[in-house]
Amino acid sequence: MLSLVLGNLHVPYRAIDLPVKFKELLEKNQGKIDKIFICSTAEDPIMTMNTANSDLLQFLHDQVCPDIELVGSAVTNPEVQGNKYEQPPTIKTKKTENGLFVYNINGFRVAFVSQIPVVPKDDVLALINMSRQTRSDILIWSGKHEVEAYSLEGVLFLSPGTATGAFS
Repeated sequence: MLSLVLGNLHVPYRAIDLPVKFKELLEKNQGKIDKIFICSTAEDPIMTMNTANSDLLQFLHDQVCPDIELVGSAVTNPEVQGNKYEQPPTIKTKKTENGLFVYNINGFRVAFVSQIPVVPKDDVLALINMSRQTRSDILIWSGKHEVEAYSLEGVLFLSPGTATGAFS
């Protein structure tokens, strides 16, 4: 199973769309990606499922992979918000109060952590503590806006950064 993890998108406030070259790369690999996880923070407009993001979500659904999941502590379910899409893509939303999500993917225990429970922010020891609490093999956290990857204590730590390159 090939999964694509996207970090903060910040569409439309900080970026208009995904970079053109990245979109072309995704289109060329249509059908090869089995699942898309969008791991984002509360300030990212994608988490409120607003209509400005409908084109981007429709592109990801139609051109890349129909199985999209938003994970974060600030996800607003489209049914609750009063769905504004004309033809909404099927998007699963996961929300917990503590911002922790754990999945079993190909025998690996993968934890998605929003920035909320990581105190101090982006602290290595706090992230190690999160990985121990979730008993994860891979810990993915959002909110840093920079791509980062390292391995400590047998756990792979990943920060997907921002898919659009927008962070300020």
